[in-house]
Amino acid sequence: MNWKLYEMNVDGSHIRQVTQIPDDVDAMDGCYLPNGKIIFGSTASFQSVPCWHGRKRVSNLYLTDADGMNVRQLCFDQDHDFHPVVLDSGKVLYLRWDYTGISHIYLRQLMTMNPDGTRQRAIYGSNSWYPNSLFFPRQIPGTNRLVAILSGYHGPHRMGQFVIIDPRIGWQEESGIVQRITGRGEPIKPMIRDNLVGGDWPMFLHPYPLSDKYFLVSCRMSAKSSWGIYLADIFDNLILVHEEPGYALLEPTPVMQRKQPMVIPDQVDLTRNDATVYISDVYAGQGLKSVPRGIIKQLRLVSYNFGYRGLAGSDKIGYLTLDSG
Repeated sequence: MNWKLYEMNVDGSHIRQVTQIPDDVDAMDGCYLPNGKIIFGSTASFQSVPCWHGRKRVSNLYLTDADGMNVRQLCFDQDHDFHPVVLDSGKVLYLRWDYTGISHIYLRQLMTMNPDGTRQRAIYGSNSWYPNSLFFPRQIPGTNRLVAILSGYHGPHRMGQFVIIDPRIGWQEESGIVQRITGRGEPIKPMIRDNLVGGDWPMFLHPYPLSDKYFLVSCRMSAKSSWGIYLADIFDNLILVHEEPGYALLEPTPVMQRKQPMVIPDQVDLTRNDATVYISDVYAGQGLKSVPRGIIKQLRLVSYNFGYRGLAGSDKIGYLTLDSG
């Protein structure tokens, strides 16, 4: 059994299957694009997470026409790409789960790209030890700010603190985290810890901004509570909208008219088999802040092999054998 993308009317009628992919491939995290196409996560790359010995499948982002045809891979990452959403600018915001930088426990950065997969770049969390994760990011309407769920690596699964981020103020560590909802005005205290939010209540999932002040969000007030839908605001109020004891109410999405984001024309020539890769400023960021401009003359490019299903992990591949003779 696998996941597929379906489409239906808001009243549940006219259900149709969108993705037409093999039964051993999953499709999830569907998101409409302004040009009528759909971006989604899929396990079609048949890659697996290294630390799970090849058992956990990797989801990269793919593009499809509205009828499920012309599927094309957009992200070619070793590990997961999650939660694609469209910004007002027409760019796609998503979370990249990264194992190739600093210790993988602490590196899941927010990324943007054009809907055709070009111009991929990190906008928050690159080379940062805090926070470990910023799940389910969305843009606050009419602003450059984002909402997200700040969480750790192990421990609570993708749930955690409800934060507001402004990448214009800062894009590493806690520098751009401007508020924690229900933080009561307390400053953000960065911690370098694997289980970053364990035992921290209330827990949040799936924030949806209604305006620059009000948000819908799934919330669990305590370990004995059910997941309910709450109205949250920047004044640290939490008002219960609905709860079903014994059930988890998740992913609140208002059925409302919204302004369509900009349409970014495709920049991919599918007849070519090469690519142009660029670095806008090799000196930008904290890593090279003390290196004088003009001193770098060459770049070293390093490639690595991804782990496929049943083959990932240091107990499967990667050991060096020396000839004792």
